[in-house]
Amino acid sequence: MTPGYFRRPEAKARKAARAKRWWWQSSVEVCSPSGKVFRFTQRRRHVLEKTYGLSLQEFVTLLEKSDMRCGICEVPFDLNKPRNIHINHCYPTGRIRGLLCPSCNTGIGWLERVKRENIERFLA
Repeated sequence: MTPGYFRRPEAKARKAARAKRWWWQSSVEVCSPSGKVFRFTQRRRHVLEKTYGLSLQEFVTLLEKSDMRCGICEVPFDLNKPRNIHINHCYPTGRIRGLLCPSCNTGIGWLERVKRENIERFLA
């Protein structure tokens, strides 16, 4: 290959088309109870099953229950960016609490480590 090959527009277009074709071929379709179709990568399916014990169908059901919004701030999820949908769970029990946006999930993580009395005293 010549230097600067991927800077050329036609090379970028070919690379993008190849990536899109690979994603489409390696993804999985899941139909929700309401009939909406979602596509997920095999990696997302693997992470859901190994980390949380959730199937893709259970994850889609959680999405539908939450009305595709964060459980705290109610900001709609961007389904084109599934990494922005965080599964909040209780570490000791492993119980899934719900789906959150990255900001709310981080906030809850910090608040869990602080004593509730300290927060109440500060806000009073």
